[in-house]
Amino acid sequence: LGGSPKGNFVKIVLILIFSLFFIRILQLQLLSGNKYKSYSEAQAIKKIKVTPPRGQIYDVNGKLLVHNQGSYNLVAVPASYDSTTHIILNNLISIDTTVFQKLYSFKNSFEKYTPMIIKRDLDYQEISLINEYQQYLPGISVEVDSKRLYEDSVRMPHILGYIRQVSEEQISKTSYLSLGDIIGQNGLEKSYEELLKGIEGFEFIAIDHKGKIASKFNEGKQDQMSVSGTNLYLTIDFELQKYAEELLDGYRGSIVAIDPRNGEIRALVSKPDYDPNIFNGKLSQSDVDYLYQNKNFPLLNRAIQGLYPPGSTFKMFIALAAMQEGIIDQNTTFYCSGAFHYGDRAVKCHGAHGNISLIAAIQHSCNSYFSQLALKLGMDNFEKYGKMFGFGQFTNIDLPNEKPGLLPTKQWLTDKIGKNIGFGGRLVNFGIGQGEILVTPLQMAVYTAAIANKGTIYQPHIVREIEEIATQRKEMVPFDYKQLGINSNYFDIIHQGMYRVVTSGTGTAAFVPGLKICGKTGTAQNPGKDHSWFVCFAPMDNPQIAIAIIVENA
Repeated sequence: LGGSPKGNFVKIVLILIFSLFFIRILQLQLLSGNKYKSYSEAQAIKKIKVTPPRGQIYDVNGKLLVHNQGSYNLVAVPASYDSTTHIILNNLISIDTTVFQKLYSFKNSFEKYTPMIIKRDLDYQEISLINEYQQYLPGISVEVDSKRLYEDSVRMPHILGYIRQVSEEQISKTSYLSLGDIIGQNGLEKSYEELLKGIEGFEFIAIDHKGKIASKFNEGKQDQMSVSGTNLYLTIDFELQKYAEELLDGYRGSIVAIDPRNGEIRALVSKPDYDPNIFNGKLSQSDVDYLYQNKNFPLLNRAIQGLYPPGSTFKMFIALAAMQEGIIDQNTTFYCSGAFHYGDRAVKCHGAHGNISLIAAIQHSCNSYFSQLALKLGMDNFEKYGKMFGFGQFTNIDLPNEKPGLLPTKQWLTDKIGKNIGFGGRLVNFGIGQGEILVTPLQMAVYTAAIANKGTIYQPHIVREIEEIATQRKEMVPFDYKQLGINSNYFDIIHQGMYRVVTSGTGTAAFVPGLKICGKTGTAQNPGKDHSWFVCFAPMDNPQIAIAIIVENA
């Protein structure tokens, strides 16, 4: 190098420093140039949610009821959306004008670089047009997504529910929801939303000044994978559900079938209903009119929301309470002249039965017997046993929006009518399931199941098992139960009466040769035409199913 040792040392250090700079420049320009170019062009780094596949739903025998199918969504970045893009896009495909308004409202917001879904489930022609004019549509892209498909031969919308894009009201009430999110809006899709939706992942992307994705940020090292939703295995029997839906088609009403051994719902039907698949896309005007303007209220889940007087199906309850309190036994008789007179009222009966005992009174549905029995039972016991059986309370089935019905207690009646109310006349009504009492078909199914199994109230439920996709491990869903504490011998007496209803009483239409069915008919008084009830269980000696049916204005 020449020169003094000290000078040579300085030269060597300088050469090394410049060599390092040179190598780094080569690295930046040649090896990582494209990467840093994309970073420099990027206007924003955005955290984008990655939605996992939603869990599937199966019936009790493993038949697939709900699954996912690939679909294509049109996505826009508000920051890059302008009038030119709007004109071109509007000429290519049909999009709701409210969507464009939302896009413009986000242009100057904090979310202006967050991709927004502006149309779901594009068809092949729409995808082709977008691809053809892609260079004139900055910030517009087509993304692959999945949509929910429901078994088409069985509708069961009031069980399954549906998924739908969140509303602005839902976003305002929930911190983790954002524009474009899809969530369960009813049925099991709503009740088990947290399990079905899985765990969202996310990725960081760089958006350039044109609103296009420039690159993955930091080569995706900070991204997080999503976790698939949990599968649900139901207690519903597909074939039984299908048969029940066919039976009730064309009527307004409900059928609920439950296993009295464990509270598992085998079928739950509410008619009229709707096809849950219509919520996969944009609702047509005819769909909107049918769902929201129809006087038969197809969106109403009559099984858990329909409120009706129980009619004569309530008579077994009055009898059980009276026997447990020692007021009567199976041989106690009351006189029936064809009507029971109380004050200036006459409660008509289905016949003049004379002196009639309990089993025969159930068999022939004697109003005189149970009106007199309710008077002897009294309001305090009526309330005590009504609460014991769960009337006026939620059953806590795993479906949303259940109604508790109404058990008219002393306090409720006093508050509603006044302190001078006389309870006798009302007890006469309550004895035959009329008056202010209101029940749901589900409550009547649970009540009938408790009669069938001789005194156990099981929490009704529709999901039996949940399955984690990754491990394929199934786990039983726990549910509650309680013992009524009523002597089991009294249930045997009720069984005898209900068996006679089907063999030689008011319910012979339900007789099936070779099968011992215990049932009870009922009429629910209504301002218009009365409603018809039928509850039953079978087989008598080893009950495996309990059913409650109501048909409106029948």
